[in-house]
Amino acid sequence: MTLQRDSVKTLDITVKASEGWKKDDIYISSGNMTVVDGVATIHETGHDYQIVEPPEFMYYWDLISDIYHPMVINGVNTLLVLDVDATSDDVDNST
Repeated sequence: MTLQRDSVKTLDITVKASEGWKKDDIYISSGNMTVVDGVATIHETGHDYQIVEPPEFMYYWDLISDIYHPMVINGVNTLLVLDVDATSDDVDNST
């Protein structure tokens, strides 16, 4: 599999059954923002991450991976997931 950062190939990943199908030594960059009185201030935009399968294996598997955007929001690690169907009505401004 391949880890993409902002739609660009970043890292090839090999997972094995003997390792529980996990890969723990992958390091990614989080964005950073604060929200005060409903006003968001972005200090570091961060990146979008996605796992994709190599084209030569697409015949065997049907991997569908969300696009993740890790952010630290008011000091809390938060994993944002892209929702292509979201509208401005879906935004939760209570934070």
